[in-house]
Amino acid sequence: MPAKDHPNIVKFHGVYYERCFVCIVMDKLDGGDLVEGLQRHLKERGQINCLDVVHVAYQMAASIHYLHQRNVAHRDVKGDNYLMDRKNMTDKQCKIVLTDFGTACTASPTDRLSSGVGTKIFWPPEFFDRDYSQKAGPDP
Repeated sequence: MPAKDHPNIVKFHGVYYERCFVCIVMDKLDGGDLVEGLQRHLKERGQINCLDVVHVAYQMAASIHYLHQRNVAHRDVKGDNYLMDRKNMTDKQCKIVLTDFGTACTASPTDRLSSGVGTKIFWPPEFFDRDYSQKAGPDP
């Protein structure tokens, strides 16, 4: 897959193989993932006003749009795979990046995919039929 250079895609710096481990070196983001951020906010401050996370939704969409423009299907988009640079997701300066490209593949908008990959509880209906497109939807 081609190198990814987008502010909302994690920067990958290298990989090192140890006996029983694969070590991936990437940018450090101290805020945890979006699921942790949501849980922390709910516990400490209650419900999140949707207007307070528009910047997060925008960055999520920007990362997927960038990949699709380059014919890449991530295939495991979920809150756990977005990391934050700070703990407060409602901070307008909070930057998020998409990670975990273990199930990503190259796919043009007209390609049909059939692999049942990613996290099953987040699969769209098309994954169960083993007939989906780059955007995990019906025929383009």
